[in-house]
Parts: sequence; C-alpha cells; structure tokens
Amino acid sequence: MSAEKVAHTPGPWIIRHGCIYGTVPERDPEYICEPWGRGHAETQANMRLICAAPDLLALAKRYARECSDAGLDNNHILEVIRKAEGK
Repeated sequence: MSAEKVAHTPGPWIIRHGCIYGTVPERDPEYICEPWGRGHAETQANMRLICAAPDLLALAKRYARECSDAGLDNNHILEVIRKAEGK
C-alpha cells in the first residue's frame, strides 16, 4: 500500500461553535476538529494555537528560506517543518 500525500486544509482557520473550520473562498467552511482541554481556558488556548498553525507553518518556511539565503543554519526550523508536514 503506497502512502498518499494529502495537504492540510488551507488557512485561514477560524473558531466557530467550539470547533475549528478552514475557510476557503467560494466554499462553505470545512470542519477540521473539535479541540479539548482540561477546562474552558485550556480548550480556548488549544483552539487559538490550532487556528494559528497554517500561518506558523508559512512563517517557518519563509524563515527557513531567509536563513538559507543568508548562509545561516536552518536545520532546526527544517526539522519543525518536516514534523508539521508529517515527514
């Protein structure tokens, strides 16, 4: 069985009715997940972090390119990107 590469739901992601949704122009919001936590405050913090994920990944990729262009070590940031992309 071969592994199929699947991309994440494009951002931005939003919180609606306690769930995370991806917003894609011209389409209805796509359900992503319903985060949990040990209490309301932790659940809200988890939702904010999850919603920031697409922007954080894009920023990490930009930072890795800029480090590479400047001749700086970008191995750690590349490892984080691979982790986020399931590699």
